[in-house]
Amino acid sequence: MVCVLGTLGTNEFEIRRHFAYTEYRRFKGDFFNFLEYVPLVNKNLTVSSPKLSSLITDVCEQILDCLETWVAAPRETVKHLGGTLILDDIDVFEAEQKRFLVRMEKRKEEHKSMSYPALYEFIKKHSAFYGTLCHSVGDNVFVIELQDSIHPFTTARRYIPRWWYVYNSLKHDKYKAKERANLRAALHCLAALYRLVTYDHKPDSSPLLFSMIKVTRFSATG
Repeated sequence: MVCVLGTLGTNEFEIRRHFAYTEYRRFKGDFFNFLEYVPLVNKNLTVSSPKLSSLITDVCEQILDCLETWVAAPRETVKHLGGTLILDDIDVFEAEQKRFLVRMEKRKEEHKSMSYPALYEFIKKHSAFYGTLCHSVGDNVFVIELQDSIHPFTTARRYIPRWWYVYNSLKHDKYKAKERANLRAALHCLAALYRLVTYDHKPDSSPLLFSMIKVTRFSATG
């Protein structure tokens, strides 16, 4: 997890962005390996597996990393993020950002992390700063293999996607929650990570799974 009392420097911010993207590529490779045994078709979406349990846990922890990185974004990223804040607004935002980062650090000292809802709500509250990232998570993702669109950030209740409840269940008791670690949950949390690491349409040259637009299985490039 990000461990800072202040904002990240521009270089570290970009390094963490790149790391998150490479992690997404690795997780997607693991997901494709699983699909060699359990094809991604609608009738298999309820299939659960210990391998999916581990994948969901890893992907969700990387989602937390991504959100913590964005929360700690330096002011130099405003233009890159598509933010529209003027200088005075940035000063006000940075004061709130600093207070939030202090809260984040205190939780780490207690060996805890900020929850997904708290991180996501902070980003949504400051959409004028986070710009493109904030708006992109509302987009659908087209799943090439299913030839259908999903919305990975669809919420069960305020700010909380369904896959986050699965992650929390697995974190507290993997045995009791083992049936919840199914193909649908893995697909949706991986799609959520995809939206976070490709919000600016960074190309993905690995074997296809997701796309921003509806495409055919053989002509997709994103």
